[in-house]
Amino acid sequence: MPRGFQGVKQTSEEIQARRNAGGDGGTSALWFRLADGESAIVRFLEQGEDIFWCYMHEVPVEGRNFGRDVVCCNQENDGTPCPGCEQDLQRKFKGFVNLIWNEAPIFKRDKEGKLEKEDGKVVITGHKPQVAVWGSGIRVFEELEEVNTDYRGLRSRRFKVKRKGVKLDTKYHISPADTDGGKEDFTAAEKELEAKKYDLNTFIKPPSYDEFLKELGQSPQQHNGGGSGEQQGRGNPFMRNRG
Repeated sequence: MPRGFQGVKQTSEEIQARRNAGGDGGTSALWFRLADGESAIVRFLEQGEDIFWCYMHEVPVEGRNFGRDVVCCNQENDGTPCPGCEQDLQRKFKGFVNLIWNEAPIFKRDKEGKLEKEDGKVVITGHKPQVAVWGSGIRVFEELEEVNTDYRGLRSRRFKVKRKGVKLDTKYHISPADTDGGKEDFTAAEKELEAKKYDLNTFIKPPSYDEFLKELGQSPQQHNGGGSGEQQGRGNPFMRNRG
């Protein structure tokens, strides 16, 4: 599967206007999210070529003006059949990185790990440092690539992340939390949290053709065609499979 900032840079040129931020809502993972004007202190748990990313399609959801993301079946542009490509659903980049989120909200969840709501709003019972996943589009990961280069790795120290703007008009400013300091070793508490980080492979694993059809609300069927023309010839030399 695709990984690394070199792939991020190359892919950025191919999908200039396809920018979308946000995480998948179908898992019990804690997603790193800030509102306009909010900031947080974080400690990234991956850097460089350990960054995870993939192509996704936005699948329509009845009754909503926005869809949900489903991983494209044809990650390597080798012609693997994909219902999303065949139906010309928007195909976009999405990256994932684990981080320790200081003062992360503690959400009330049910026995299955799903968020509980009261009066239509999620319930926050407190705050504490927690491992979270930042899943976002190409703009955020372009910014992270620069930070990774400028500070010799995202894991080198704690960073302050501040959000400005809403929806597609959003910009994140990422800077060292301690402007006078240099590289910071992980504390014992941070190492303990790091051991609980999420397996990012689960967020970039392509579904089977029939599984994708089910996401579209269609009956699984035998497929004899190929992928869409948009994918052919991408030839990204930095695409690698996780083994």
